[in-house]
Amino acid sequence: MEYAIYKKSLSREDPAYWVQCRKQKICDLTGPTSIAQYQLFNGMMTKKECTPEFMLWIIKHIDPLVCLETFLTIVPEDEIPEEVKIAAARKSQWGEVLYKLHHPSDAVINAALETAGEYIVYVKNPTEQQWILALQHSREHPKLITKCPKPTLQMQKIHVARYLDGIDYIENPCEAVKIAAAEGNGIQVLSSIKHPSEQVILTAIAHTLMPEIRDFLHYIPHPNHKMYCAMRHQVKIDQKIRAQIKSEKEPQPPEPTELDYGMLIKKCAEIDPLRTAQATKPDAPIQEKKAILSQLYDELRTNALNDLLGYKNLANAM
Repeated sequence: MEYAIYKKSLSREDPAYWVQCRKQKICDLTGPTSIAQYQLFNGMMTKKECTPEFMLWIIKHIDPLVCLETFLTIVPEDEIPEEVKIAAARKSQWGEVLYKLHHPSDAVINAALETAGEYIVYVKNPTEQQWILALQHSREHPKLITKCPKPTLQMQKIHVARYLDGIDYIENPCEAVKIAAAEGNGIQVLSSIKHPSEQVILTAIAHTLMPEIRDFLHYIPHPNHKMYCAMRHQVKIDQKIRAQIKSEKEPQPPEPTELDYGMLIKKCAEIDPLRTAQATKPDAPIQEKKAILSQLYDELRTNALNDLLGYKNLANAM
């Protein structure tokens, strides 16, 4: 298929321009990314031009799987730098990078698993540590544990703590796994555990906050005395947290300003300038000065009113 080539475009931001390009079979080579993409994917790039710097740069702009597939047609796998493979593995969305590489190193595999643990299905003979890494970083794949031939206790505990329904995919989970599921998911996980022990229930309660005890009873229909005490404790914690959040949202009184402080000094000085000067320390915070002056002002005003009443009574007596 032949294309007309544009070397300059003033309409790259207009979506209608790209529609017109497709209709008219126009290949827009405006900008270094477009030119490099054209050269790379049309067999026009040599091994010398496909440098590590170029590979890292183009991976940032184009799908890493497509890039890696094309790199492998130009450069042998063992000559592609580790940092390029790691960059492609971290940017890839579905793990095909591991599928395309015949001999990925542990560093490349770990980079892919840290991005999305479900990529482990593309790893040949994964180690126990790689499985642990995969289970720690899996994305919405509660069935991933079923792909592991012999999941260890540590693997099972990591898995059930990450997924509410993760315990459904473990056959005959032991007490330690049930407790790990309760720690990670709270009382909701009790719906997936058959005949949970008292310790499992208490653990689930301790990792759940509810505003009322009846919310717990939906999952624990027949609690004993110890469970009731644990539920009351969690309800109190929940209420305390809610009260704290509410108080933080309420508007706080404004901090005292220099104007407030100045007005108090002025009012106190009008009544008793000597005591006003003696009442405050120069280095004290405004809040402390304001409190002292407020108390002094109330005292001075009360004394002034008493003196005024005394003068009036004396005048009436005369």
